[in-house]
Amino acid sequence: MSESMQKIMYHIILFVDVFLTFYAINTGNIIGCVVLIFFSITFSKEASPILLKNYYKRLEKRKLILNELLKKKRD
Repeated sequence: MSESMQKIMYHIILFVDVFLTFYAINTGNIIGCVVLIFFSITFSKEASPILLKNYYKRLEKRKLILNELLKKKRD
């Protein structure tokens, strides 16, 4: 499966998860809330590297630039 299709799939799953969480909270379904919390944690561990790939790249670049600036300042 291509990366863009994975992102679309994970966004849809995330939307459904948020909707079901609100539904479980509003109806007072405690078991549903617990199941959805477990699902959300599992989902976030698997989907985070794919959904936040560009963010992690930008963060790495910022860290490298900051380290270079700090190294220049020390010298």
